Amino acid sequence: MNDTEKKIAVMQAHTRGKTIECRKRAGSNQEWVLTSLPSWDWATWEYRVKPETRIVYRLQYSDGSTWESADRQAAISRWCDAQAHGFHPTLQSFEVQNYE
Repeated sequence: MNDTEKKIAVMQAHTRGKTIECRKRAGSNQEWVLTSLPSWDWATWEYRVKPETRIVYRLQYSDGSTWESADRQAAISRWCDAQAHGFHPTLQSFEVQNYE
């Protein structure tokens, strides 16, 4: 995706109600801040769709293998099935960022 396509994608996401963040271009190590009314001044500002957080569930087995899913019920079912077959994996959940 080229630069123009990225800009269009961010502006289209805004029209769909997605949350937009911006930061000054100079010294791009600044924090992203929310903007409800972006000016679309691409020369001065960078814009992005705010990353969405989702939860991922991981089963960790004693042999080091893992299984992951974003589906909580599937993770619980798989954990119960493993327990029933004599395995005792740990079930963990963690947050990951989705970038559009």
